[in-house]
Amino acid sequence: MARAAKALALSQPAVSNTIAELEREIGARLLDRSNLGVELTLAGNVLLRRAITILDELRGADQEIANLADPATGELRLVAGAAWAAGFLPHLLLDLARDYPRIRTMLIETRDGLRILRARDADLGIGRIPLDRDGNGPSDIRFVPLFDERLFVVAGPEHPLARRRRVDVGALSRERWIMTAGGTVSHELVATEFDRLGLAIGEPTIKTDSITMRSALLHSGRYLSVLPGSMLAYDRAYKDLAVLPVDLSGATRAIGIACLQGRTLPPVYQPFLACAHNAALRMRCFEPHRVSGRRKTPPDPVDA
Repeated sequence: MARAAKALALSQPAVSNTIAELEREIGARLLDRSNLGVELTLAGNVLLRRAITILDELRGADQEIANLADPATGELRLVAGAAWAAGFLPHLLLDLARDYPRIRTMLIETRDGLRILRARDADLGIGRIPLDRDGNGPSDIRFVPLFDERLFVVAGPEHPLARRRRVDVGALSRERWIMTAGGTVSHELVATEFDRLGLAIGEPTIKTDSITMRSALLHSGRYLSVLPGSMLAYDRAYKDLAVLPVDLSGATRAIGIACLQGRTLPPVYQPFLACAHNAALRMRCFEPHRVSGRRKTPPDPVDA
């Protein structure tokens, strides 16, 4: 309570009185008080969630009114994981800047995009969404698919397996791997595909979400990893990597734009969406066997 009072530039009794008046008006207790401090009740959590929505809509209204004269002017807040922030998204933003130079963007790079969207700290998310066993996404999220993202096993150009047209599962199991930490859709997809292939890599040698570190380690020629096709297509740091002949087609999932259901998006959403669809057309033509220039024909299926 003391910290809240300081943040609001009020006295602590004034904060306590305001909360008491709010509880009387609503007819429910908002805070549970104890010797350990205070925490929100169920009613308090409901009020907080609704208040965040109201304040967000007010901010959106202010921006929308200011941009009525020109819907191609304004700010768009985005959230994306590291892979799409390094691959697909920069090229999308370049297209947006070329066609709509007065649109400003802010990017939050995190693996916890749904939490950011639900907290209304971003307008749109770029990436995959988790699906349940029936293939349905979260009920509070609207998802606009852009393209189907494939995953590929890759090696540095100097890796012993880089020039192989056929690689057996045993050889892959003995290699050193760089993988992301658990808890992401991509990680679960890769684990499922590895099980299907009988590929047992055990604990990865290195776990990291850092794009820079992964690039440096792969180019050492000592490691293998799994990367999305959009990074191989767009990120210059990965254009000379070799795509190994390992079939991870079962890990293909849609990449798209996510937002909260029922949320009023800023006017600049429509220009952004148009640029996103145009950028996605290029990804649909992506041919992984041309990434490194080492392989003129599509890779063979993995030997079981």
